Amino acid sequence: MMGNSLTTSLAPAVTERKERSPLSAGDHLAAFLRMMQMNARRLYGIWVMLATIILAALFISQTAVTEVVLWKDWSYHVGRMFIIVGPIYAIWSAILAQRDRVPNRAELLASTANPRIRRELGVAVACVLIAISCYGIVAALVLGFAATRATWGGPDLWLVLFGAAMTGLFAMVGWLVGTLVPSRITPIISGLATLLYTTISYTWGPATSDLSALQPYRYVVDSGSSQQLFYEFPRYPGAPHPGGGLLLATGMTGVLIAAYLLWRKSLGAVVPLAVAGALLVPGWIVATDVEHVERLEAIPNVPMVCEGEVVELCLHQAYEAQLDVGAAFADDFYAPVIGLTGVPRVVTQQPLDGAVPAGVFPLNWYWTGSDIESVLATSMGYALVSDQPDTGIGTLNASQHAILTWLTEQTGGEWLIGPVAEINFSAYDSEVYQQYQTDVVAAAERFSMLPASEQRAWLEANWDMLRAGELTLEDLP
Repeated sequence: MMGNSLTTSLAPAVTERKERSPLSAGDHLAAFLRMMQMNARRLYGIWVMLATIILAALFISQTAVTEVVLWKDWSYHVGRMFIIVGPIYAIWSAILAQRDRVPNRAELLASTANPRIRRELGVAVACVLIAISCYGIVAALVLGFAATRATWGGPDLWLVLFGAAMTGLFAMVGWLVGTLVPSRITPIISGLATLLYTTISYTWGPATSDLSALQPYRYVVDSGSSQQLFYEFPRYPGAPHPGGGLLLATGMTGVLIAAYLLWRKSLGAVVPLAVAGALLVPGWIVATDVEHVERLEAIPNVPMVCEGEVVELCLHQAYEAQLDVGAAFADDFYAPVIGLTGVPRVVTQQPLDGAVPAGVFPLNWYWTGSDIESVLATSMGYALVSDQPDTGIGTLNASQHAILTWLTEQTGGEWLIGPVAEINFSAYDSEVYQQYQTDVVAAAERFSMLPASEQRAWLEANWDMLRAGELTLEDLP
C-alpha cells in the first residue's frame, strides 16, 4: 500500500521531467554569455583588458596627437592597435586554454555532459570575442576623440575592421597553441610569435610583391593619406587593401578551427575549411591587387574654407582647425609688404594645374605633424624675399635673410628667427657662422627700429633688387 502511494506521488514528477521543453535559442545565448563572463573574469581578465587599453591609449597619445586631425590618419592608428592588443591576448588565450588541461580539472570536466569539443571551442570563441572587445574599446576611445577634433570626412572602417580581425586571429593562435601544446612557456611563445611575425614579415621583399598580402603591417602603413585630399590618389597606394586582409585574417581563423577539429578527429572540420576557402581566395585576390601612384592629377573641386583680411588664406576643410591661427599669422606677416612685387593676395592649398595665377601662392602643406605658422613662415617667406624658383633657406643671401627675419618678428613669434640659425654652412667654420648670424639679426633689429613709413619707403624703392639678390647687409638702412 505504501509502495503504491510512493509510486503514485513520484509519477507526476517523472512525467513533468519528461515533458520539459528543450532549451530555446535565447537560453543557449544566455548560457554562452554567462560563459563569456566567466572566462573574462578568469586569470584577471578584466584587469588584463584594462591594462591593455591603457597601454594602447598611451601609445596612440605619443604618436597620433597632431595639430590637424585627419580621419584617415587616425584610422591607421586604430588599425595598428592589433600589434599591441593581439600579442597580449595571444598570451592570455594560451594561459586560459591550458587551465582546463590540469589533471584534476580535466577529470572533473570529462564527467560533465558537455562534450569536450564543444566546451573547448566555447573557450576559443570567448577568447576571440574578448580580445576583439578590448580592441573595440580602444578603437571607440580613439575615434571618439578624433570625432571631437576632425573637421571633415569620417573613419576608414576597412582599416578598423582589419585590426579587429587580426586581433581575433592572434587570440585564436594563442588558444590553439595552448590547447595543443600546454606548457609554462607556451603563452610566451604565442605572444612572441605573433609579435615577431608582424614585425619580421614586414621585411619580406618589396611592397610591390604578392608577399605583401601576408605581411600584416603592410596593411596599416600610411603612405599619402593627406595627398588624397587634393589629388587623384589611390586609396591605399602601394599597400594591400585592408578589405582583403580582413578576409584573409578571418579565413585563417577558420583554418585554425579546422586544424583543432582535425586534431580531435572530428568530421566537423569540413565546415570551417569550406568557410575558410570561401574567404581566403577572394581575400588573396583583393589583397594582391596593389595600386600604385602613376601620375598626380589635381582634384578640381576641393572643399575649401577661406579667411583673412590682408591676405586670404584658403585651406581644405580637413585643416580648418588651423584656419584662424594661420589667417592671423598671414595677415601679420604680409601686412608690411602687401602690394609689392611677388606678394600674393591669396594663399591656398587648392592644387593648381599648370601656371600659378598672378597674386596666388600655392601652399603645399600636407603633413599634419607641423603647425601652420612654421609652414607659412618658411614656405611663404623664402618665396617672398627671393624671385628665384624653388628658393630655400640655403639659397638666400644675408640681406634677404635679414628682411625675412624682420617679417617673422612682426608676427610676435621670436622663435621664427630660427630659420636663420638653421643655415647649412658646411664650407665655413663656427666663428664665421656665428658672425654671419649676429650680423643678420643685428640688421633685422636695426630695420625694425625705423618708423613704419620709412620701412615702407625703403621697401618700395629696393624691393625688386632685394628679391633679385643684388643687395648686401650694408645696403639696408
